[in-house]
Amino acid sequence: MSFLVSTTPLSAQPGSPLATTTTAEYRKSNQSKVFFYDGIWWAYGFHEAQAKWYIWKYNGTTWTRTNKQEATTSYFIDAVVDTVNGKLYSFASHHTKPRFRRYGYSGGTWVKELEKSTFQYFVHPDKTNPVSMVLAKDGTLWVFRVDGSSNLQATYSSDMGVTWSPATTIKAGLNVSTGTTDAVAFTLSGQNYIGVGYAEKNTANSGYGFLYHRDSDGPMVWTDESNQLTMLGTEVGLNDICMNVDGSNQIYMFVRTAGGNDGDPRNTLYRRNTAGVWTAFAVNNVGTGPLWTSPAIALDGENQVLYLLGRNTVSAMVEYKMCSIGQESTLLAAAVDTVLASGSDAFGNLSVPAGLLNSTTGLMVVGDNTTDDDVWFNKLPISAGSNLNINSVAVTPDTVNAYAAYTIQLAVSAGGALAAGAGEINLRFPDNTLVPGSITAANILINGTPATTASSNSITRELVITSPVNIPPASIVTVEVTLATGLANPTQPGGYTLEAWTSAQPTPVTSPSYDLFAATTTVTAASVSPFPAEADSVANYTIGFRVGAAGRMFSGTSTFSVQFPSPTVITHGALTGVTVNAVGATATGNSANRTVTITLPAPVTINNNDSVTLFIPQTVITNPSYADTFYVHVATSVEPTLVKSKGYDIRIGRPIGSTTHNLERQNQSKIFYHGGSWWAMLQDKASKNWYLCQRVDTTWTAVRLITNLSKARPDCILDAPNNRVYILLPGASTAYLMRLSYSSQTWKIDSGYPKTVWNAQQATMNLARAKNGDLWVFFISAGAIHGRRSSDNGDSWESPVVIKSSLNDQTGLTDAVPFTYAGNNYVGLGYAEDGGSGAIFGFLRHRDADPDTVWTDETSDLEQFDGTDADDHISMLEHNNEIFMIVKTAGGTASAAKNGLMHREADGDWSSYPITIGGGWTRPVGAIDASNGVLYVMGTTEGAVQIGQMRQVSRIIL
Repeated sequence: MSFLVSTTPLSAQPGSPLATTTTAEYRKSNQSKVFFYDGIWWAYGFHEAQAKWYIWKYNGTTWTRTNKQEATTSYFIDAVVDTVNGKLYSFASHHTKPRFRRYGYSGGTWVKELEKSTFQYFVHPDKTNPVSMVLAKDGTLWVFRVDGSSNLQATYSSDMGVTWSPATTIKAGLNVSTGTTDAVAFTLSGQNYIGVGYAEKNTANSGYGFLYHRDSDGPMVWTDESNQLTMLGTEVGLNDICMNVDGSNQIYMFVRTAGGNDGDPRNTLYRRNTAGVWTAFAVNNVGTGPLWTSPAIALDGENQVLYLLGRNTVSAMVEYKMCSIGQESTLLAAAVDTVLASGSDAFGNLSVPAGLLNSTTGLMVVGDNTTDDDVWFNKLPISAGSNLNINSVAVTPDTVNAYAAYTIQLAVSAGGALAAGAGEINLRFPDNTLVPGSITAANILINGTPATTASSNSITRELVITSPVNIPPASIVTVEVTLATGLANPTQPGGYTLEAWTSAQPTPVTSPSYDLFAATTTVTAASVSPFPAEADSVANYTIGFRVGAAGRMFSGTSTFSVQFPSPTVITHGALTGVTVNAVGATATGNSANRTVTITLPAPVTINNNDSVTLFIPQTVITNPSYADTFYVHVATSVEPTLVKSKGYDIRIGRPIGSTTHNLERQNQSKIFYHGGSWWAMLQDKASKNWYLCQRVDTTWTAVRLITNLSKARPDCILDAPNNRVYILLPGASTAYLMRLSYSSQTWKIDSGYPKTVWNAQQATMNLARAKNGDLWVFFISAGAIHGRRSSDNGDSWESPVVIKSSLNDQTGLTDAVPFTYAGNNYVGLGYAEDGGSGAIFGFLRHRDADPDTVWTDETSDLEQFDGTDADDHISMLEHNNEIFMIVKTAGGTASAAKNGLMHREADGDWSSYPITIGGGWTRPVGAIDASNGVLYVMGTTEGAVQIGQMRQVSRIIL
C-alpha cells in the first residue's frame, strides 16, 4: 500500500547562506537559535573574521550582523523570547564558563541589559550535550542539563536572570551519565506548567524521559512520566531531542534513536495529549529511511500542521515531513521534501523556532553547511488556513492496472461544515484512472458510514458523494472508496494526485502525490568494469545485468537508470557514445545525483530476463578520487527499484621502486619541497641504506647516500632561506645529525657532518628548529620527556634536560614546532602517551631566551577526547602561530573519537575536534596549504584492509 501523508508540501527552495562570513558552528537542535519578533526574523550565527557569535537580523532579503555575543566556537547558544515583557534571553552553554544575557527591545534593536558569567556550577559535560533553556508562563527562567553523573539538573531565575539558584537535581540515577535536554511551557485546566525531556547518550539501556512541574509548586516538586516513553522496537535512546507544544497544549518530543532492526524507528515522535498520555509514532525506520540526525520540530498553529525536520545521513541534506495534528501515525509514510541543499554540499546541525508559526511568520529554518562552512537558511511560506485540505491518499493495491480501494483523508476548515444528507463531497481522479459509469453508494463510506447517495462520471473521472453524517467545522473526514466501487488504477507507473472539493468549499484542492508501481521484480546485481580503474581518472564503464521476470521494456520509451557512488563525477546534460547492447542510445547525465539515464533504442528489444550490456564512455565519467571498493545502483523504468551492483575496485597511488617500508613514526618528517622538486628520505630494500631521493615527473631517484645505519629513522627539518636541510638520524645506539646544503640543483653533505647528538638508542626522537636557529631533540623514556639543545647548528649540544617527568605511561611520542606568542618566540612541544589507562595528550612551550629547563605546561588546557585514552601517535603543524596537533586515541566506544585535532589558536586558546569516529587511522599526519588556508589530515586505516585516507578542512581558523 502506498501511503503518503502531508498537507500540501511547502514549496521549499534549497536555501541560501545566511552570510558567507558565518561559520558552521551549530551543535544540537535542542537549542533554538532562530526566532521571530516584531515582524522580523532573527538568528544566531558565528562570524568567521570576528571569531564571535552575533545576533543577525533578516530584512526579507539579506541578513545583517547586530549584537556581539560570545567569542570562540566552544559556546552553544539557546535563545528564548519573552513577548510579554519585550525581552530576549540567551544562555551560552560552555564546558567551563557559561554566560547568560538579557536584552530589551527598542526601535528594531536589541539593547543589552544584563550579562552574567557566574555559571561555572552549570557547565555542560561535553560538546555533544549543550544545555537548554525555557521561559515558564509565570516568568521564571529555567535551564536544564544532564550533568555527566547521571543526574537531570536545573538552575532557575525568578527575576529575569539577575539571580540564579544553585544546580538542583530533579532526577537522579539516569541510565547514562550524559544526555541532552529540551523543555516547553504549557497550560492545562487553568494551571501553568513546564516540562523537561531528556535523551540519554547511546548505551545498551539508554532511553528518554519527561518530567513536569507546576509553576505554583516548590522548585523540587516534579512529576515523572518517563515510564511512558517506551521504545517501539529494539532501538535504544540517543542524545538527540527537540520539543514543542501546540495550541491545544499537546506536547511533542522528536528524537533520534540508536540500534534497532530494519523495522524499528530511527526517528520517533512522542506526543503527550492533554490527558497526560504519551503515544509514540515512527517517523523514519532504520531499514527504509530516511535516517535523520539533528531532529527538529516546528508547528504551524494556523493550519494545525506539524513539521518534522532532520539531516539525512546519506545525502547530508536537511529534509522535512509534515502532517496534520492528530495524524501523526501517517508520518512514517509521509512525503519527504528538502529544505536545505546545495549540490553535493554536506549540511550539519539545524535549528528551528519554538512556538506556533503562521502564514505571517512562515517557517524559518537555519543550519550548518559544513562543506562551505557557513550558516544557511530557508524561509518556507505557510498558507493562510481557509481552504479544504487533503491530508493523505492511500491506495490498495498500489500497482498499475489493478482494481483498487482509495482512502482519502480531508480536513475541512472552520467554514467547511457539511450537513448529513445534504452536504456533498466531490472527488476527481487523475488521467487514465478507470471510473465506472455507475456506482453503488453503499460501497463508499464517510467516517465509516455508507454514503446516502453517490454518482460517477467516467469521462471526467469524478465522484459526487452525499455525506450520511454531519461534518463539523474544522474537522477531519475520511472517505473510503472501497474495492467494490470498481475503480482501476492508471496503466503507467509514477506519482499521481487527485482533487477534492465540497459543497461548502467549492474550490478544488490537490492531494499529496501517491505512487503507483509497475512491478515488484528487479534487475539482477550488475557486474561493473571501469577502464582504467585508477582513482581520479576518466574511464569507460561496461555494466552488465539481466532484467527481471517482469522486466520487459518498451523500445524507444523505457529507460535505464545508473546511479554512481558519491565520489564519482558525472558529466551533466546530453551524453554521446552511450550504447545499449552495442546500439547507440540517447542518454543524459545528472551531475548533482550522479545518475546516467539511458533510453532503450528503438532497434533493441528487451524481453523478460534478457541480458543487457550498457557502455558509458570516459567522456561521461571520472572515477572516485580515492581507492576503495565501490558500487553502482541500476534500475529501469519498468523495474524501478535500484539494485546494488557487485563491487568494483578503484586504485590509487603507486609503489616507489626498490624501497622498503620503514617510514614508521609520524612525528618524523621524511619529505620536503625545495628548489622546485620534492625530496624524500627513503630506505633501499636490498641494502637497507637510507638515501635522499628526488621526484622527477612521476619517478623517484636516489641522489645521495645519507647513512648505512639500517636502524636509523630520519627526521628532516628544512632551512629553506639558507638552502639547508638538517636530518636527525636516531634509532641506532647513537643518534647523529646530518646537514646538507643545496646549490645548482644538488644537495651536498656539509663538511664535518654527521655530528653526534645523543648516545641513546631511541628511534622515536624528533628534531625541531627554533626561530633563533637553535636545534632541539626530544623523546620519551621511563615516564619522562627528555630534551637537548644545540645553538651552533649541531656542532655541540648542551647537557640533556628532563622537561617533564611522572607521565602516565613509560613510553610515548613527541613532536615540536616553533611559533610566536605574545611577542616572544617559542618551541612548542606536544606529546602523546602510549595507550595505557589514563594516558593523555599534552603540550609544553619554551621561550627561546629562557634556560633549557624552563618550560610552561599547558596540558591542563587541552580538551582530551571523551571516553578515550591517548595513544602514542602525534604529528604537529604550525601556521600563522596557530598549532595543530593531529592525534590517535585508544579505547572508547563506537561513538568515540579515534583520531582528533587539538588546535591552539594564536591567542593561546585550545580546542579539540574529532576527525574520525569509531573506526580510525594509525599514524595520522597533516599538511597545510598556506595559499588557500586548507588543513589536510591523513592516515592509514586499521584492520584487515589498510588504505590511506585523507580529510580536509577548508579553512585554517577552525
